Amino acid sequence: MLKRRSQLFEFLFVATDLLVVSLAWCFSYWLRFQDNILPQVFPPEKGIPPFRHYLSMLFFIWLIWAFVFRRMGLYKPMRAVRRRREIWMLINANALAMLLFISATYLFREKSVPFSRLVLMYFGLFATLGTIVQRSFLRGALREVRRRGYNLRYMLIVGAGKLASDISKRIRMHRELGIQVVGCLSADGNDPRLAPGLSVVGSYQDLGRLAKERETLQVIDDQLGA
Repeated sequence: MLKRRSQLFEFLFVATDLLVVSLAWCFSYWLRFQDNILPQVFPPEKGIPPFRHYLSMLFFIWLIWAFVFRRMGLYKPMRAVRRRREIWMLINANALAMLLFISATYLFREKSVPFSRLVLMYFGLFATLGTIVQRSFLRGALREVRRRGYNLRYMLIVGAGKLASDISKRIRMHRELGIQVVGCLSADGNDPRLAPGLSVVGSYQDLGRLAKERETLQVIDDQLGA
């Protein structure tokens, strides 16, 4: 179940990323050649190329952006990743993808179809801004879903000391992470010193059984913090 859910969310992000960069590419062509203002201010020296020539490059765009985004770790779970960190990753990933794409256009198509430098410049800008906005929207939607109690991950804390209580408090303060603490384990299965809201659900020997019962269970050791 957990693996299928992860694959579903990965497919969602891949599909929306590629949709956004495809729209950015098409919009860049329109802005350069079909808009009523820009072509008059900066007339195309070589005329208006057929749109099909630009449309044929979408295959390269899909391959390059999907490959770069995956290599840069943008399809890994990011529940605990700071928003600024993801934006920085997106900026770097788009910059690298643009470098590879420009190289591909000059290596494979430049002799037969010269591509406008303005289109490439617009595309880099719109692809970067578009993926940042699209990711922000999706992350916001997922956070709201988790606040409502859906798509949860469950956490079990091994240990029943003060650190276990502190970890539980921090998790409860950030419901948007979608992590629910099921309890903690102690040496003998009992510890009355716990803070309110955190209970002992078994001893250390019960770890294997509890892990099998919940596929989405994450285990954290309050002595190691991981």
